[in-house]
Amino acid sequence: MSNKVLVVALAVQIQAVFVCSSDAQERAYKAPRAVEHSLTIRCRQNQVKAGSDISVEVVETNTSLHEIDTVFITKPPGLGELLYRAYVRNEKGDLVPETEYGREIRTGEVAVGSSSFLGSLKPGQSKIDTLILNKLYDLSQPGKYTVQVEGGDAKAGTKSNTITVVVTK
Repeated sequence: MSNKVLVVALAVQIQAVFVCSSDAQERAYKAPRAVEHSLTIRCRQNQVKAGSDISVEVVETNTSLHEIDTVFITKPPGLGELLYRAYVRNEKGDLVPETEYGREIRTGEVAVGSSSFLGSLKPGQSKIDTLILNKLYDLSQPGKYTVQVEGGDAKAGTKSNTITVVVTK
């Protein structure tokens, strides 16, 4: 093997080792992304009759020091299920069965006509979206249910507080 070929082969190996080690170092030293918003849920009525709409407001607040992007749904109101995933559990802690619509929303099998736009929230600013829980879950049986919401897409992993809703006969 000639000296030129040997030098080129050695240079390629050294360069490959340097690139791999710098990529590994970059991954190792990447700081975790700070939480930029919070989700808080509240129910206008903590006790509702079976068959009535169970409306939950989701308040998204920018907790960062800079503007953040978020989606605003303008029409029709009450389509928070397009932005957030609700988890509803019965008194035993089991997830409540989804309605057909709830399953279709979760799996993306349904197209919902809505008007939305990408906007931003300034530091400390909030927006409110609404979820109608009984559209998503079978809440026809009287009982005590706990509800928590998780942000979708870019907000994945952000969880809200947990609230309790009582369904009566």
